[in-house]
Amino acid sequence: MSNISQKKYSKTKKGIITRKKHQQSIKYKNTKKLYRQTTQHKTYIKKYNQSPKRKKYLSEYQKTEKWKKYLKKYRQTPHNIEYVRKFSKEYYYKPQRRLWFKKYLQTDSYKKNLKQFRQTPKWKNYSKKYQQSSIYKDWVKQNEKTPRRKMEIKKYIQSTKGKLTRKRILAERKRKLNFVPIMDNPFPKEIKIDYHHVNDMFVIPTPKTLHRSKLGKQHRPIINQRINNLGFDLKVFT
Repeated sequence: MSNISQKKYSKTKKGIITRKKHQQSIKYKNTKKLYRQTTQHKTYIKKYNQSPKRKKYLSEYQKTEKWKKYLKKYRQTPHNIEYVRKFSKEYYYKPQRRLWFKKYLQTDSYKKNLKQFRQTPKWKNYSKKYQQSSIYKDWVKQNEKTPRRKMEIKKYIQSTKGKLTRKRILAERKRKLNFVPIMDNPFPKEIKIDYHHVNDMFVIPTPKTLHRSKLGKQHRPIINQRINNLGFDLKVFT
């Protein structure tokens, strides 16, 4: 049979059925396996993978839903999980990688990206779930008594953010008030401040001496008036 007649025959129904049967035979599979191990086949595959035709096909195929579904399934296979673990152990624990990562954590770009990511709903949902998990609770139990953890807590309590959090918790627990700041601290660092409740929800930073100048039942209306006298308009909130 000539090459032309053979090509025509392979396109016919009979030819397709014959080819499929031949491809399923053990003899064909063994010859294919042997051929794939030859240098001739390996060089051909190398050239083909670098060709523009192959790259174009891959870029188009990787956008399809079929590829995404296959990738999702493959990532969950035991073979892939084992490979990733082995690779990560070899790669991530290298001294060069550790040095690079240490430097990268101190860069402005990393800090900026981390700050943006921590404001996303994805991060908030993850952190909420993680804090409720048994893994996090066990970690807290193990580390809360260590000197490093004690130092971290001490630093946080003395920071402005820590002081604000403490005041908010006390307001919510003891006085059953909300704690929503309506503005940042406009006073210089030298002046000590308290957070005055304009109403049951909103608070405003006020100098400590002014905030404690009037206590008792008339504390809120009088301090509100004195803050208004400084140039702050609190009529919207009262």
